[in-house]
Amino acid sequence: MSNLNKDILHSIFEELQDDGNSLYNLLSVDIVWSETIIPILWRNPWKYFNDKKNETISREEKRFLLNDKKKKSLLDVIISHLSNETRDTFKLTTTYEKPLFDYIGYCKHLNLSDLEEIIDIMEYEELDVYNEIFKLFINEKTRITHLYIPRQFNYQLHLIPGVENCLLGLEYLRCSTLTKDDVLDGLAEICKSIKELNFNIYNIYNQEGREDYNYDNVTENGIVKLIQRQKKLNKVHFYYGESMYMRTTNSNSLYKSIENSLIGHAKNIQYFSANKKPFTNILSSFKNLKSLEICDDYYSSIHDQPNFPIFYFPFSLPSLPLPPLPPLPSLQILKVGDIPINDLISLFKSSKGLCEIKIEYSTIDIEHNKRIIQAIYENCPNLKYLGIPFNNIYILELEKLLIKCQYLEGLYLNIGEVNYEELFETLARCSPNSLFRFKFEFKFQTNRIKRITLKSFKLFFHHWQGKHPMLLQTIGMSLNKSEEHSYLIENYKFLGVIKKYDDIELGKNNFKDFEWIKQMPFHETSFDGNIANRARGIYLI
Repeated sequence: MSNLNKDILHSIFEELQDDGNSLYNLLSVDIVWSETIIPILWRNPWKYFNDKKNETISREEKRFLLNDKKKKSLLDVIISHLSNETRDTFKLTTTYEKPLFDYIGYCKHLNLSDLEEIIDIMEYEELDVYNEIFKLFINEKTRITHLYIPRQFNYQLHLIPGVENCLLGLEYLRCSTLTKDDVLDGLAEICKSIKELNFNIYNIYNQEGREDYNYDNVTENGIVKLIQRQKKLNKVHFYYGESMYMRTTNSNSLYKSIENSLIGHAKNIQYFSANKKPFTNILSSFKNLKSLEICDDYYSSIHDQPNFPIFYFPFSLPSLPLPPLPPLPSLQILKVGDIPINDLISLFKSSKGLCEIKIEYSTIDIEHNKRIIQAIYENCPNLKYLGIPFNNIYILELEKLLIKCQYLEGLYLNIGEVNYEELFETLARCSPNSLFRFKFEFKFQTNRIKRITLKSFKLFFHHWQGKHPMLLQTIGMSLNKSEEHSYLIENYKFLGVIKKYDDIELGKNNFKDFEWIKQMPFHETSFDGNIANRARGIYLI
């Protein structure tokens, strides 16, 4: 087969990289297909351990057993890569023969948390076993692009022989303030091309509840040095741990130093997410920010105050006000939770190019919700995807939004008290031609479930006939759905009104906010296929 054909095959298989089942089934076509597919499947073998799909079809115990089986399978493959001498020294056995492919060499993602769990299956306490396995993944020949460091990780990663070549092209890093400074210092010397940083910020407390962290040279902190030395950083995720609310004057300097270390990358950063508003005005520096995902707290949103009273924690000082969110004129994607209303409306007014908005509030009063909807249709004419909390009292505002936002393609309503017939009639009558993706989340309280009548759904589907077939998801519908509801939906699927329908249990939604069609991950039966492929030396997790 020519190189051109191999290139075409590679492009096709890359499009299927998130569809493990399809790629797996194509392995047996011939050796060229196998050689092309296997590097794609083994690029990130750890993602198959975190398959949330199993949560929706089985109990947690079954998911645990499945993951345990996957990890043992991967352990067998890892052991098969060790030399005979190493296996004999530590008395390691595997059901696999010497592999036909260098699977570990194909790994571009290294999740050290999962790798530690896999090694722990052997119940070896000798550090030498860890050394030998780590050296399989980190050496002069391997090239890791995504590195995940667990919260408590004491291994001197930066001292492994060949680490300079292995991590030179690192693009993604996940770590935390609990990562040892010497490890971060070592990575700062090696890695200069990180594009995406996922960083967890924790205060460190001793058993008496006092801070156990040296703030004397906070500007020399390992993560600060690592951030400052990057040349391509454009995506940042900060997670402030719960202990951040136990703030002191000293710990504030840590948060501020970490945030201020981003100033040198202000022109390049286009994506920023955090579970708390930053302590500094760093967001005002991000003039080219395209995507912002940020949360505040329930108290701030209902009182429209920028700070949280820290009276729950005995060792904390009074909280200082956090700065308001600045204008972000380049913003296109906004996802917020419990943000002060004035901050939110100011963002709508300054960000005329918003095309995707997702808003969540723990609770919200009538006037605030009305102001939000009004601000959206007055300032966001190019909106394509919208997710908002919704109650029936805003039905006229929703109608105006549907009329003014003519490019809307997807609508996600988190529904409270609603007259469903009126809501569905409005959606069928006023939706722009571009809108055909709907997601309704029903957060019912068990003691006052209001049934969605067949009449209201039938009205919606009946008036939708002749329009683009809809993609429909309901979240929490199973609490008040009858067999008649299911029959009605199947009937309108047959008539071409509904193209695809998913009913998802509350708390078990593994779709992204604006995702209606999901690629299927590896199915459990992939393990059976593993046996058939061993004869050819093709091993899968």
